[in-house]
Amino acid sequence: MVTPILTECVFCKIVSGEQSSQIIFEDDRTLGFLDIRPIQIGHTLVIPKKHYETILDIPDDELANLIIITKKIANHIKNTLGATGFRIANNNYRPAGQIIPHIHFHIVPVTPEAPFKLRFQRKNVTEDDLAKIAAKLRMK
Repeated sequence: MVTPILTECVFCKIVSGEQSSQIIFEDDRTLGFLDIRPIQIGHTLVIPKKHYETILDIPDDELANLIIITKKIANHIKNTLGATGFRIANNNYRPAGQIIPHIHFHIVPVTPEAPFKLRFQRKNVTEDDLAKIAAKLRMK
């Protein structure tokens, strides 16, 4: 569903600046920021600035841009954190695990200290923790 920026969508609030976040990438169409409840340190969300609920709603050219930027950010995270791999995930609709109804990709780095697990538990992190990792990952 294509809609203008929604005031009730937390990701739209991040885009508009109403909600704070640790942004590590921004261009005119896309935003990359740290997940506030990360699976691993460096867990990043990549969203289009326009509101689309799912992968079925976003126009193909916007989706192509979104995945190209996701690839770029994933490579940056891998190199910066010395990750041995990473996971990219996209959930669509609540029954599939989509919590925020705004299309987004998760980039979850895998390191020797934080190996891949099929089952995962989210970490509790402070704003200070997020600020430190965002400073390290922020793309220039």
